[in-house]
Amino acid sequence: MLDRNLDTPLYLQLASHIRDEIAGERLRPGDKLPSESELVERYGVGRVTVREALALLVNEGLLRKEQGRGAFVQAAQAGCLLRIDVLLNLSDRAFTPYYLESIEGVLRRSGASCVVHNTAGRDETAAERLQEIAQTGSSGVILRPGLREGAPEMALLAALRGLRERNLPVMLLDRALDGADCSFAAFDEKEAGRLAARHFAECGHQYLAMLGDDSRHDAFLRALGFEDYLLQHNYVAPVIEREEPNLGAQLQRMLRENPEITGLFCYSDEVAVRAVEALQARGLAVPSRISVVGCDDIALSSAVRPRLTTIVHPKAALAAQAAEALLKIVHNPALAPYHQVFAPSLIIRDSCSEI
Repeated sequence: MLDRNLDTPLYLQLASHIRDEIAGERLRPGDKLPSESELVERYGVGRVTVREALALLVNEGLLRKEQGRGAFVQAAQAGCLLRIDVLLNLSDRAFTPYYLESIEGVLRRSGASCVVHNTAGRDETAAERLQEIAQTGSSGVILRPGLREGAPEMALLAALRGLRERNLPVMLLDRALDGADCSFAAFDEKEAGRLAARHFAECGHQYLAMLGDDSRHDAFLRALGFEDYLLQHNYVAPVIEREEPNLGAQLQRMLRENPEITGLFCYSDEVAVRAVEALQARGLAVPSRISVVGCDDIALSSAVRPRLTTIVHPKAALAAQAAEALLKIVHNPALAPYHQVFAPSLIIRDSCSEI
């Protein structure tokens, strides 16, 4: 029976009890559950509690509801009981392939299906897909929100609230959202900036610059961490600029106006690779004239010459952990909200040298 003295909500206890009945085959595929009124009387709970428990089990794929008939135990289909909807920006070739490979691997080993939706990096599109998922049903959702700095779109927050009201678990990937009471697995962006600044300092660099982008959430936090470390350790504040279309001319001007600069931190490896190429094209040798450090450790970072020193973003490990945690929450909703922040690490190659 249900225990009102436990911290676990009654609807979760009831869902767990019905789940155990199904696992123990006391309820078999096709069996009809007692009516809501019978469950209310049997367990001494309110009708809302019963509905929340049944909705959770429907989302998990254990039950199906038939209009006017009630709830029935759902037969497993081809060994794949759970459906996880994954919302990613499929045009992001630096990150998405790692995310997908890890997530699909975890779900496949767990016998769950993976339905992929393309958000194109837009919160508005993500909100539309989430609203559709709320109507069609799912066992759980993994969402990588857009990278835009500032408050998330109200439509996205509303869509996430709608899933929460349906007891459908959501795992945010690579970013927590203010105003969204969701589980998340994220990268410590600010610490990534601090780690880059520390490496420059350990190599003897005192005057530094950064190419950032204050319209992007990750770039904004990396710039904060980079500047914080330098100021806290009594270094001169770095020159921070947003990447301009003519990057070569921008860097040439920056170094002409600030000839003492010997180190450049780029908020992403893609920007860092372009910066190295632009510097070299203007006869500014890397790293003898200026050292460069990137962030993310994408495949291109080890292909450019000189090979890029960079901050490692644990893309595959982060996505795998997000998927594993979501599956645990699906089976035990009391584990939510789950919060994990992954620390960055540094990989030293050739683009940054001591002075």
